[in-house]
Amino acid sequence: MSTVADLMGPDGSAKTLHSQPKRQALTVVRLRASDWGVLKMVRLRALRESPKAFATGYQTECRVPRSVWQSRLTAATWLIARTGPDHEIVGVACLTGPDEPGEQNLVDAGRTRYVEAVWVAPDARRQGVVRRLLSSLEAEARHQHIDELMLWVLEHNRIAWEAYRHLGFVPTGEEQPLRVAPGRWVQERCMRKQLV
Repeated sequence: MSTVADLMGPDGSAKTLHSQPKRQALTVVRLRASDWGVLKMVRLRALRESPKAFATGYQTECRVPRSVWQSRLTAATWLIARTGPDHEIVGVACLTGPDEPGEQNLVDAGRTRYVEAVWVAPDARRQGVVRRLLSSLEAEARHQHIDELMLWVLEHNRIAWEAYRHLGFVPTGEEQPLRVAPGRWVQERCMRKQLV
């Protein structure tokens, strides 16, 4: 408890008080198939606010029907991060298996999962949201007896690259071109994290 004397400088003037912004409690929640509207809303927000972070675009995802949103939720583990008294959604992440049948040859589909669609709201960045989302995805993967997580990062997204490295992901050396628009390609790089 501060006293009046604690608030005074040596010359008798009032000290300037710097209050630290209060961090809101962060809750991570798994979405169910019935939450397809929530997934659609947060995914479209992510694409609108961070269009260069993803391989797909806002206009494309706007046209996705309800049945596809529902199947995305049943085929993968989707988590959202919420904060504040209004439970504002400030992040999303997905844990899924190999996308293509051919990928079965590259990874042991039963032992490896992919982290995808990670996004944090701009005003919630650098507050531990990615750490909490990925920690929750790792816990889910361990519960499923998964040995390894992999993810692909667009090469120009250096902030994401460094965040994943900080969380224990290491580069595999694999790269691949990714078509993001007609006639527009970018490189993406693979990272992995061993869970055992």
